[in-house]
Amino acid sequence: MVKKYSMILGLILLLAVATPASAYNYNYDYVYGDGGYTSPYAGAIVETFDPSGALTQGWALTGNYAIRKGSITEAASPWYDDGSGGTRDETYYLTVPETLTGSLSATIDFQGASYNYFGIWWGSMDTYNTLEFLASDLSTVVDTVYGTTFSSGSGAQDDAETNRYVNFYGMDDFYGVRLTSTQFAFEVDNIAVGKNVTPEPTTMLLLGFGLIGLAGLRRKA
Repeated sequence: MVKKYSMILGLILLLAVATPASAYNYNYDYVYGDGGYTSPYAGAIVETFDPSGALTQGWALTGNYAIRKGSITEAASPWYDDGSGGTRDETYYLTVPETLTGSLSATIDFQGASYNYFGIWWGSMDTYNTLEFLASDLSTVVDTVYGTTFSSGSGAQDDAETNRYVNFYGMDDFYGVRLTSTQFAFEVDNIAVGKNVTPEPTTMLLLGFGLIGLAGLRRKA
């Protein structure tokens, strides 16, 4: 029986060690505000691109992008469920790329500040959208989010399944983000960042559950 306990404990510890430090967690929590869905976490810094269609948080934005209001052929305003059939974002939003030439990416530089939480109102999610979290050199990639994780490929412009607020947490600190889309388009609004604004799951919690399980087995024995 001791051998059995040791094997189970060893498996738990192996899982704890094997868990990548940079792996992110995510949820779809949100509140209404700033034109639609926005971060639900108090203390988060939110970039709305309003009221003038420009950055308001002192960050730097470079690359192939446009800040728009309203839908055009190349980009659709993010949609949200307002409780009466759904409607579109009527405020400014960011779309990447502006043209399908040259680099198809845009980078947001947080100007030396680091964060480990990122929230984004992601409109018409597409499989060809990619989000990368960057280290302080704004080149090294800390973590990557692929559109295939969130979209079946439809990229529907008026569907609750493809227009969501996504909160990413539990990753290493990042100093910037890079949005890439190989087709039209990657549309986002109400980008939020923060430090420890959501609980980060820990391997100690996993270990704790394992030890509770072992105690239960001991009682049964």
